[in-house]
Amino acid sequence: MIAVASPTHFDVIPLAELRAQFGLAGARAVLLVGSRTEDDYPGSDTDFLGLFDRDADVPRAIGHAGAVSMTNTFGESWIGWAGEEEVNVVTVSAEAVRRTAAPLAAPLSATRAPALQPLEVVLLHRIHTGTPVDGHDYVAELRAGLRLDRLPTAVFALYHISAAGHLKRARMLAGAGDRLGFLSLMNAVTSGVGIATLSMYGRVAGSVKKIAPGLAVLERAHLDIPVRSSDLALMMSSADDVLRLEIAGAALDRLAAAARLRAEHGDPLWDEAWRSLAALG
Repeated sequence: MIAVASPTHFDVIPLAELRAQFGLAGARAVLLVGSRTEDDYPGSDTDFLGLFDRDADVPRAIGHAGAVSMTNTFGESWIGWAGEEEVNVVTVSAEAVRRTAAPLAAPLSATRAPALQPLEVVLLHRIHTGTPVDGHDYVAELRAGLRLDRLPTAVFALYHISAAGHLKRARMLAGAGDRLGFLSLMNAVTSGVGIATLSMYGRVAGSVKKIAPGLAVLERAHLDIPVRSSDLALMMSSADDVLRLEIAGAALDRLAAAARLRAEHGDPLWDEAWRSLAALG
């Protein structure tokens, strides 16, 4: 039986039923992952990740006739029911996890930051932080062969660099009078700044839905957080476009300064992150 706790309720999911109904009979490990493992994201369904040895072992069909199937680049995922709980089950091979994590092994630099896609960020974060409910030794061995400790700084560098590039383009579009283009890019800038901020505190995110609740938690715990939710709100909704641009630029500057401070305090991972930003001037 799998105990699933959340701020609002406590449920029990039969592991045998989960394995039988969602194609996990051959899984080497099952992890509880996702929003329900984080106390600031209530109301979500329950997410599980099934780990298989090889790509060929990942199931393409399951016994749960009513489940909704969603194919992704790693394997298959399904939304359905186990016991009284709505669940989302993602299946992936250890081979795919190792391929996805491979870019993390090389150091960040002024000319290199891994271009991880959002789905890849989510997968690696789940492998790094998920709670094994079966196959604990298998998960421990897989994690030991990866450099998942490098994920937060890699995500920080990726999203900071992306946001800075989008901001530069947004300034050009504002001057050219392209309102739709400007607004679209400012949305991307805001998301990038938010995800970069979360990553500074180890709260790796691959989607915008994590930004607001994640920042709310960080603001309560860290009074010196370099970017606050109020900054993002102004970047998104201020009627003054010049102010939007100024706030975004200042937020990126503060994030870069925070990365540099960590580097100066002797953190080798943040030294790499700072060097990857330094190339932008």
